[in-house]
Amino acid sequence: MPINRYVPNSLGDPLTHPFETAEAAWFWYCQNQIARIEGAKFNSSEVSALPRPCDPDDVFTVVDRLYKAQTLQRKHLVVLGDYGMRLAPPVASFAHEREAARVWTEAMVRLAPVLKAKGIVL
Repeated sequence: MPINRYVPNSLGDPLTHPFETAEAAWFWYCQNQIARIEGAKFNSSEVSALPRPCDPDDVFTVVDRLYKAQTLQRKHLVVLGDYGMRLAPPVASFAHEREAARVWTEAMVRLAPVLKAKGIVL
């Protein structure tokens, strides 16, 4: 005789809010990295006030994969890291940030389609 088990119906995944831009996703990842460096410990459900369609490490995984595929170069990673930790993009109108702004834009153009395909960015 089969045993009937009570299994509650799943409510499904909570409604998630993708990022507007690849830049917003990158800064979200960087904010979480800064918190980790400062000693914060959290799980994926506590990362953001808005439920996001990914974990912060998923954004980094995409960047890492693009680097390994040679779509992103070391110069892109340096600029993403430097300005990501500042939580502000480089400003093209500042002479000393002009090249960094060009590299930043290039990295975001390469990153955006992959994040969109994964549903992380609208």
